Amino acid sequence: MRDDIAYMLPMLVFLAFVWAGGHWKNLYPHFYVARAVIVAVLLAVLWRSYTKIRWNGWWLGAILGVVSIFQWIGMQLLMRRPEIEGFIS
Repeated sequence: MRDDIAYMLPMLVFLAFVWAGGHWKNLYPHFYVARAVIVAVLLAVLWRSYTKIRWNGWWLGAILGVVSIFQWIGMQLLMRRPEIEGFIS
């Protein structure tokens, strides 16, 4: 199987089950269980298609993680400002 399909298929199936659970609310518990099982099986079956993780750039991930946390907190504080409250609603 092509690598791009192996990466996208589990996510597309996951999103399809999320959509179905939201669309047919009375069947949500069934879609939830099916989503967990089917996506796990897809990940296991497609495991060989995934690229082995290299840890060469771990420091870049750590820096981006810290920057993202500061950006997230900053946006939360910005959204609490009263002068933009009407803009959000």
